Amino acid sequence: MIFKYKQRWKVGIVRLDSWVFDIENNQRKEVYYWRKHYGLHEWMRDLWEMKSKNPKNLKEFANAIETKNLEEFHCVYLNLVLEDIEQYENDIKNVEYDRKEEDLEFIQKAKKELNNGKELFYYSQY
Repeated sequence: MIFKYKQRWKVGIVRLDSWVFDIENNQRKEVYYWRKHYGLHEWMRDLWEMKSKNPKNLKEFANAIETKNLEEFHCVYLNLVLEDIEQYENDIKNVEYDRKEEDLEFIQKAKKELNNGKELFYYSQY
């Protein structure tokens, strides 16, 4: 996928909060939080569409069935695996933008959590 920092957003969407959670025993633990990071959100939306259209496992299939509407990536838990985090890292590697340090910090935290057996989910609302 391609990381596009300048995004096409619908007029009126000014608020965007995004998190990555570790969910254990039906409890959410915040791993990372972003405010108004439209480039990351667009990348995650592309990932969600790809996973929803071609689910690799039962969890991705259940998420695709539950959300039903591929036009609205909002209040959806997107399961992230190490391959997704590594792809994001690769996609931003040669792109300069003002939130890159923040994203690299997130990538390191996410890799650590995933390598420790945690299950991560991206979630956003606007």
